[in-house]
Amino acid sequence: MQVCGFKKRRLIPVQALVWIAAVACGSDSTGPQFSPEPPASSVPTYKLAYTTGLSASVVVIESGKSSITILPGPDIPTQPGWSPTGKRLAFATVSTSEQTLFVWDADTNVLTQVATLVPSTSCSKGSCTVVEPPFSPAWSRDGSRLAFLSRGILRIAAFDGSATQSVSSPTVVAVANSLHWSYDGASLLFATDSSLLSIPVAGATAFSKFASGFESAAVVAGFDLSPDGKKIAIATSGKLYIQDVAGGSRITVDANSFFPPAWSPDGKQVAVVTGPSWLDSQAVFVVNRDGSSFRRVTSELMFSRAAWLPDGMNVVYGAGGGIAIANVAGGGTQVVATPAGEFAVASK
Repeated sequence: MQVCGFKKRRLIPVQALVWIAAVACGSDSTGPQFSPEPPASSVPTYKLAYTTGLSASVVVIESGKSSITILPGPDIPTQPGWSPTGKRLAFATVSTSEQTLFVWDADTNVLTQVATLVPSTSCSKGSCTVVEPPFSPAWSRDGSRLAFLSRGILRIAAFDGSATQSVSSPTVVAVANSLHWSYDGASLLFATDSSLLSIPVAGATAFSKFASGFESAAVVAGFDLSPDGKKIAIATSGKLYIQDVAGGSRITVDANSFFPPAWSPDGKQVAVVTGPSWLDSQAVFVVNRDGSSFRRVTSELMFSRAAWLPDGMNVVYGAGGGIAIANVAGGGTQVVATPAGEFAVASK
């Protein structure tokens, strides 16, 4: 089997210096071929949340129901993330003067403010830019705890009435949206530009490194743990790695990415957004757990991460200023929201 090979072409800045690549595809690297406007696919029941800057709000859409608009205030919303059961939605709002982390309860329609801080900024000639990334919220597997970053400190908010906990650690400098819980819930994991680190929830004086040694000059875009906790998919600006959590052995796929990968609900496939450059020709590709059958499943010009619907047959992604769903087997697509920014998919 041949797969798309990406050859280093030139160096440009994208949050850090990253390698951009030129693509050369083999016989089974592209999978289904699509027309520019493919027919609508049969989309199963879904629950999505997406941000929109037009009204500074978060919108929740669910199959067969009216959409719900959450208006947290005048600041721009970002980083939406559902709890595993789809009961709670975390998101941040940002401005040059304040960053706030909220949690919205879908059952009660109650919006709770979890944390607020004044972000660090860099100012020049009267114009200021926020240099501190938002909270990167991450839900525990049972949905009872929410981990987040605040001023470089890992914190955990619980939804059982207990107080927010600070994890004793050095200052964290993490890739945005890379915070995860370990499979057993005992540790927090996150990415730096060059490696993946962990620290016990109970606290420690130093981080442990559990993945590194990626392609030279490659920058880590993000990672995702498989549903069974046995594998970890790591996307970098050079390649996609599928690694054993226990033994550390890894499979390498020639796919550069600037977004985190996503495991299918059954843990058999990984979706990754890749293409010749970050400026154009990005598409969603899917690869099997063992690195085989690397194939393209979308055709639109895009620059967004991808996520799976709970059925494991459809992927969600951003394209053309909106959100679309594509069937990974049949190739049909359907636009479900526009205009839209960041999005989150409820896993159930």
